[in-house]
Amino acid sequence: MSTSKATQEELNELHGLVAKAFKKNLDDPKILALAINFLKNNSVVVDELPTEEKQSLFSSIAALTKKPTTNESIEDLLKDYA
Repeated sequence: MSTSKATQEELNELHGLVAKAFKKNLDDPKILALAINFLKNNSVVVDELPTEEKQSLFSSIAALTKKPTTNESIEDLLKDYA
């Protein structure tokens, strides 16, 4: 088993794959929570959204608030995907 570190190219590829996997599954509240944490950990912020995107985001949040909530931590959510 090799103990060499991943290259920057490999890390960038992994980062992209994780982002794409999250994007495909944002209708799952657990995935959405993980994606939000992923964005936060990568210092991704948006100062202002165009109106159309705001409406979409607000609609998504409204739909999620109608689903049963969970008190699971991010660590608990990650256990399901380990």
